[in-house]
Amino acid sequence: ERTDFKPEAADVLGSGLRDFANVRFLTGHSHRRRFSAPKELPNIVEHAISSASGNNWESGYNGYPHICSDGTDAGIEVFSFDGRDVKWEFVSQQNPGRTFRAYDMNSVGEYYRSTADVQNLVRHHSTRIDYGAPSFSNYIYINYWGDEPQSKIEAFDGDKPLKVRRITQEDPLYTLATAVVRLRNSRGRKMNFGRNNSQHLFRIKTDTATTTIRIRTTDPFGRIFEDSVVRPQPFPPTMTTSRKSKKKKQ
Repeated sequence: ERTDFKPEAADVLGSGLRDFANVRFLTGHSHRRRFSAPKELPNIVEHAISSASGNNWESGYNGYPHICSDGTDAGIEVFSFDGRDVKWEFVSQQNPGRTFRAYDMNSVGEYYRSTADVQNLVRHHSTRIDYGAPSFSNYIYINYWGDEPQSKIEAFDGDKPLKVRRITQEDPLYTLATAVVRLRNSRGRKMNFGRNNSQHLFRIKTDTATTTIRIRTTDPFGRIFEDSVVRPQPFPPTMTTSRKSKKKKQ
């Protein structure tokens, strides 16, 4: 698991905290959500908490949902303690029960191909991903910010399970809500348009462009969240989740 601890700092931490069985660091400022449990520090966990402002309110100011640079919804992390037992849950500002955002990449691709500002970004900044390319057709992308070692993400076409693959790419909504707007407003000024990859992005390949796909996530405490992607799903959103939550079976 990736961690922001430098190797020399990890050595100091491991030595100084070796007598404690369960150490948790709550870190921030990165505007990204990440859970790190480095193998070399088995008694230490890092909760990198995203941000209630998203990306410093930029995406919301630009007329889009408040989201962080890895595509996580703006929100807060809630921790509950019972003696030494600790539980946590990310609470989205937009939809408190939501654990992911799903994209119909056919709709994303159509928007990329038909929007001059987006084409200008991918044409002049080679590190950016052109989601308008045919290779992205019939995929669904899922930004699952609840991803942790003991969590699970599943997808179904009817009752048929689908393969869910982890990828390292940029969130298309974050690109649209920030970099595209910055370039449009730059008036020729040189700016940094390097991409922000998400560590909790997944994708599913579907057989057709119209199949409805059901997505289910289970967090480490057995809380289950489900949502269906009814295609064609528009991009950019108006994407709302009619999510269903289930309690862990006893």
